[in-house]
Amino acid sequence: KKVIELSPDSISTYCLSYDAGSKLADGEAFLDVNRERTFYEKTWAFLAKSGYSQYEISNFSKDKQSACLHNIRTWEMCEWEAFGPSASNQRILGSKDLFARRQKNVSSFEKWLEGVDKGELNFDYIEEVSLDEFIRDCFIFGLRMNKGINLSLLKKRFKKSPEIKKTLSFLKESLDSDLFIQKEDSFC
Repeated sequence: KKVIELSPDSISTYCLSYDAGSKLADGEAFLDVNRERTFYEKTWAFLAKSGYSQYEISNFSKDKQSACLHNIRTWEMCEWEAFGPSASNQRILGSKDLFARRQKNVSSFEKWLEGVDKGELNFDYIEEVSLDEFIRDCFIFGLRMNKGINLSLLKKRFKKSPEIKKTLSFLKESLDSDLFIQKEDSFC
């Protein structure tokens, strides 16, 4: 209710996650999946009643123009930049074996600032992603969006990849088994 009083353009609703080695993960707290689901469902209903539309599994906005562009670009598997500790980026490189690279800045503010001062970025991890892996990620992350996976965009973006043919075939087979629904040119 307090967040609604602030009247933000968009709201993200994520569940608490436990970092390995933290007091929360080491048994001093526990996760009640049923309670978490109830909180989520009540939050979604409350936000809808308060004038916010869900555009992604964890994100709501007052209108389409207010949706968080960073979130949308992330779930549509575009490029994004990272600024600050723990921030992540994704760069599209374009080759088949190394199609994209994802990097997460160090979590420590001190180590991050030290790198900035030296002109050297420090990362907690660097992930190199092949074209086939990237197409699978487009599929998985696309399912987070309420509008689903846009087939025309996938075909256009990856028309030369054999992996896209497998993905499209899987989607068509899945329609028959009721795993997905098709809305126009999108799968949800």
